[in-house]
Amino acid sequence: AEGEGVAGHPALPLAVATIDVAGRLRERSPVDRAIFGDEATRLTARFVEPAAGQALLARAVAEGYGEASAWLRTAGGPQRFRVAIWRQRGGERVRLIAIFAADESAGSGQPPDDPRAPASHALRRRLKLLARDLAGPLEAVTSLAAELRRRSGRGMPGRDDRHVTEAASDILAAAWRLRAIAEELEVMGAGGGVEDAPRFGEVDLARLLRRLVRLARPRAEALGARIDASGLPARGPGVAVLADERRLWGVIERLLTLALAHAGAGGEVGIHLCADGTGGAVIEIRDSGPGMTEAELVRSLDGEAAGDGLSACRRLAHEAGAALELDTRPGRGLVARLIFPAEHCLEPA
Repeated sequence: AEGEGVAGHPALPLAVATIDVAGRLRERSPVDRAIFGDEATRLTARFVEPAAGQALLARAVAEGYGEASAWLRTAGGPQRFRVAIWRQRGGERVRLIAIFAADESAGSGQPPDDPRAPASHALRRRLKLLARDLAGPLEAVTSLAAELRRRSGRGMPGRDDRHVTEAASDILAAAWRLRAIAEELEVMGAGGGVEDAPRFGEVDLARLLRRLVRLARPRAEALGARIDASGLPARGPGVAVLADERRLWGVIERLLTLALAHAGAGGEVGIHLCADGTGGAVIEIRDSGPGMTEAELVRSLDGEAAGDGLSACRRLAHEAGAALELDTRPGRGLVARLIFPAEHCLEPA
């Protein structure tokens, strides 16, 4: 590809790379390494605006092809490129090919401000949310560890063995999330700024929801509430979507926590996963709490004080690749729906 150039610009080399659905670069041409450097191993990290790169990747995964002009980070500084990504014919489902070529027709202009630059307000807000994110997994790890210790002492065979294995898997997943949060806090504390670009990949919604329901049960028991997960597949893979699993974990965990708090003692929280009829997918979390008037809902979504509640859930849902819809009435509880558009839904694993 080095000597071929592109139509209209025969002297310009092409940078070619093979990527997967999560945006990781698997194979890179010598020209690609020369332009972007050895450290540029993620697609979105090359974009000055990572959201633009993520949108292009999502379109290529969903439609088989995506093309756009964008500012990219190169070894010589920001430069405008024409980026084309398409799914390889006859290859694996997650195998895509990306081609980068300098875009001189776009004019010089100036690249947008670097969204990763340190910002004191954004840093404080993110640190606050991350600190609160630690509470849920820590509580779950503690409770599950105690449960494992009790069950291992009973020596029960069969079904109990499966329960112990499942609980151990959940502990590992929660510990992984705690470690990721701790690493991000450490980078921020060292003055590294807000490194908060979405990291999209393939997420099995049913598997994630089953795990988060299990992790939330200790909190439900402590509150005297009940979680009804009959709306989830009991076993096996579910709908696979292109999403940021870190943020999706966080927003579902927040919504479950809020729903349990609203339901209270003797209340119930139901969780469902279904298709929306247009090729998309919907996660629905419904509580039996007192509900809110429309004015109360609007107030809960406005203002700095709501930054850790429903407003944070709506923002995180958008960053994760979904839309959050809220439906509530006095005496009817609250229904939160995470909606994944068809272009973000992949065939089941």
